[in-house]
Amino acid sequence: MSKKETTAKKKTDESAEKEEQERYWLSESQRSDLSTVLNSPFGGEMIRPFSRTIFLRHMPVAGLFHVENYQSLVKKIKVDDRLLLIREPQNEYDEWAILVMTQKHQKLGYIPRRENRILARLMDAGKSIFAEVSEISMESERWDPLWIAIYMDD
Repeated sequence: MSKKETTAKKKTDESAEKEEQERYWLSESQRSDLSTVLNSPFGGEMIRPFSRTIFLRHMPVAGLFHVENYQSLVKKIKVDDRLLLIREPQNEYDEWAILVMTQKHQKLGYIPRRENRILARLMDAGKSIFAEVSEISMESERWDPLWIAIYMDD
């Protein structure tokens, strides 16, 4: 192959590579838009236009009375507040344990053992599971003063 042919082939290869980059890579403005979404105050949640939230269960938070200063924590919580669910597969008492926490990462308790196996499997499979406070009744001497609704984003 002559020098001219080599140069022409190199330009063709570079042109094809550039065309492929333009087709599949994000432009500077697209990268900026994506960065804005990922770093948004919504916690980096991606906007998914065809997703839906599915109600799964309604249940009490177990072990609330074992949390230090649980009364003051519960006083700061309102109905419809979103709570974090964290899997604890290394929990020494329950391999399916799911910790319930406030948005400020304060422990409230656990998903009851009788309710956690399917939820834990969904979480382990990568499903987005979250909870919202559905009922608070600290005034009465109820055994389960904090109830939550469990949802899955699909």
